[in-house]
Amino acid sequence: MSNPIQENWVILNYDFGLKGDYETLYAFLDNQNAIDCGNSAAAFDFTFMGKDLSYQDKIDQIKNKIEDKVSLKKGDRIYIIVHNEKGQPRGTFIFGHRKTAAWEGYGNKSNDDSLPF
Repeated sequence: MSNPIQENWVILNYDFGLKGDYETLYAFLDNQNAIDCGNSAAAFDFTFMGKDLSYQDKIDQIKNKIEDKVSLKKGDRIYIIVHNEKGQPRGTFIFGHRKTAAWEGYGNKSNDDSLPF
């Protein structure tokens, strides 16, 4: 019996600096038939294995697939957005973490502003 599959749209943003493994990441994205979404961003359909997958299951499957293919270094970052169990898009860093944004301090916001995801 084969594993059930589920296809979902994935948005991926990457930040590898000057010496990242772009060639292998680009090969992965090309093999996924990804479309360009601006500098360092792509979107593609991803085939997830399993039935009734949780948001974390989807994150783990993409992370494992990329980790198997791409040589990542300290400081490399990959952020993905996938749909959760309720069909809502949610994002997380699968490698690296959030940094202070270049635009921070330019706007007029209050301290109680929350992150959308």
